[in-house]
Amino acid sequence: MILKHERSDPFSGLTDINNDEVKEALVLFESLDEHVLRLKITDNKAPRWEVPIYNPDARKYFKQCPIRNMGISYSNTPYQFKLVDPRTQQLFISADDTLYFADKFIELGLWFPADAIFGLGERATSSFDLCDGPYRDCVYTTFNKDLDVPLDDGNYPGGKQTYGHQPFYMVMLKNKQFAGVFFLNSNAQDTAIKRRSTGINVNHRTIGGIIDIYFFYPDIPERVIRNYHSFIGRPYLPPMWTLGYHLSRWGWETLDKVKNVLKSMEFADFPLDSMWSDIDYMQDFVSFTVDSDTYRDLDKFVDQLHEMGMHWVPILNPGIKYDLNNSYYKMGEEMNAYIRSAITKKSMIGKAWLGEAMFLAWMNPNASSVWHAGLKRLYDQVKYDGIWLDMNEASNFCNFECEPEKKEFSSIVHGTDSHNPKEFDDLPYYLSLIHISEPTRPLYISYAVFCLKKKKKKK
Repeated sequence: MILKHERSDPFSGLTDINNDEVKEALVLFESLDEHVLRLKITDNKAPRWEVPIYNPDARKYFKQCPIRNMGISYSNTPYQFKLVDPRTQQLFISADDTLYFADKFIELGLWFPADAIFGLGERATSSFDLCDGPYRDCVYTTFNKDLDVPLDDGNYPGGKQTYGHQPFYMVMLKNKQFAGVFFLNSNAQDTAIKRRSTGINVNHRTIGGIIDIYFFYPDIPERVIRNYHSFIGRPYLPPMWTLGYHLSRWGWETLDKVKNVLKSMEFADFPLDSMWSDIDYMQDFVSFTVDSDTYRDLDKFVDQLHEMGMHWVPILNPGIKYDLNNSYYKMGEEMNAYIRSAITKKSMIGKAWLGEAMFLAWMNPNASSVWHAGLKRLYDQVKYDGIWLDMNEASNFCNFECEPEKKEFSSIVHGTDSHNPKEFDDLPYYLSLIHISEPTRPLYISYAVFCLKKKKKKK
């Protein structure tokens, strides 16, 4: 279906924002099976950014259903659609004319005959029920950013997100069944919620990409979640040892302090399965290095942990130190593996704990080669059992780009304007671990995550 922008009628479905409005939108409905419906709205005249990664195993879990059996009613002028549960013939989603589609602003409005709404992780809230309370208006931001963990009360203007990009939620309908909605978009976005006695309005707003939304039809919540996981990919199965007792902190400046902590745990007869190390162990906070002074003999200490049946996990930051003498910086530059500056068209320079840093562009296949080389070098020095991946939004201490010729940087702001992992959910980090740690299954834990898993065969 084609939805055209009529300039004489600004409420026809598409509206003019900053003179970059989409003139003609393509509207597509697709059924994955009788429980999952996809709505895609994009520019019919020009290509736009779409999330390129999906779970290739998803199709085997679903059996496609004829679109006519999905309970859809649709109107082009004015724009609106409704979804009815084919089993009960009850309305569970409707959309009015709240559709704005411009180059840098997109909004889609939905309404549910519902009494509660859950989801939109990852965030800290006082209640699982979002925007809880009657007649409340709230907004929840989804944008990976290295912030502390604020209590997200939903109050305007939002911006209290944490590390995860999980634009999925469930509503509890008036008939006590649950329906799910997944907004597949990797750009920064706000989800505005209005609670009323008649139902719940949800407006999805984002600054780029397309509208790619999946509706999970009413059922008990366990089945809705199962269908959602079938689509995005099953949860990662960690090694058994990772489910034990772990200990870590920032501030163990020397290996001797770590050893004393281990002795104290043994003396107190406190269970301990793994020791984790923060950036203290690194040489000048540079990833893939070990401080040869304060952490001398770290390899022997880790061997001792292994003899005791324990494990060791070091932190790593994905920023590559901007230093002409750094072999990984030179390798990435030669392979054109870094995120490029929109201003200089050269590799973008940011700042992290190690100082000036470059950030690998994970959509570039060469980026994995740089990361793998660094992980192998670290493993040759110390036989680690997994990695603790930190600041992979990527987190940048400068506001926007740093200026390398200046000695002083702007005030520290964790996060830049592109925070969602470009190779979604840390795939390159994990694949490198698989190659290095065979035949055991590695552990990786990361802060910034995206809501999809990409399946890829080992080489």
